Amino acid sequence: MEAKGSGAEGEIDEDRSIERPRPERSEDGAMEVRIARSAFLKGLAKAQSVVDTRNVRPILGYVLLEAADSEVVLCATDIEVGIKVRYPAEVVEKGRIALSAKKLYEIVKELPREEVLVRELPNCWAEIVCGSVTFKLMGLPPDEFPNVAEISGEIKIEFTRDLLREMIERTLFAVSTDESRHHITGVFVQVLPASTPEDGIASRIRFVATDGHRLSIVDKPYPFETPDLSYGVIVPRKGFSELRKALDDGEEQVTIGFVENDGVVQCGNLLMTMRLIEGDFPNYQQVIPKEPDKHFVV
Repeated sequence: MEAKGSGAEGEIDEDRSIERPRPERSEDGAMEVRIARSAFLKGLAKAQSVVDTRNVRPILGYVLLEAADSEVVLCATDIEVGIKVRYPAEVVEKGRIALSAKKLYEIVKELPREEVLVRELPNCWAEIVCGSVTFKLMGLPPDEFPNVAEISGEIKIEFTRDLLREMIERTLFAVSTDESRHHITGVFVQVLPASTPEDGIASRIRFVATDGHRLSIVDKPYPFETPDLSYGVIVPRKGFSELRKALDDGEEQVTIGFVENDGVVQCGNLLMTMRLIEGDFPNYQQVIPKEPDKHFVV
């Protein structure tokens, strides 16, 4: 990154081997928005952890900024997991622009604790201004950015934030990292109806994870209307890992919906989409002793 002192102008070019037209003055109709640095930085931190760092497709390393209706929406995706996070902002001019998630995060992290102005320039450039500091950053055409669809789950599970955090933490550690065993690289999620009316609860929510050597199962009462999820779905490891981070400052209520091969999470101003893992999760019931003859207390 090239950056000069306060009051100077820094310029960042993602690929110096490609000659790009230099930025010109902003045109009428170009996006322009003002947003609090703290909110902007928080959203970019979430995007930074989702974007694809393998450089398979350059646009997957970028964050899409959409300014409209008194808010800024930050979108990031690696195709497997996508997020949309919304923050209040002063929208001078609506628009969209795609900028490097890593470079933009590094810039905003070093800015003074003031309001940040992001202004679209011609030729996919953007100007970032904070106080007396100005940067120019080269982007990519926003139309290249994959769509992070706001799908509505046909099957919805309601959680409290603390319950969901606990269930993720107690299973995520056991998920396999062996990509050749794709069907166990996620957490198996089921909602089981009560076996008899005497159970006293409507149903149970269950998370299961295994790497072939260890098995973790978490069962919790599910007091809400029972969705038809007894067959179970496999949520990718990265999806639950990113969701776990988001729960630290999220809303008290979390909704996870499922439709076809996708999962969607709504938590306050955060919407997260996850591509579910296809395949059959192992029959974990077979390895659980029916009548264990050894016990220990921790």
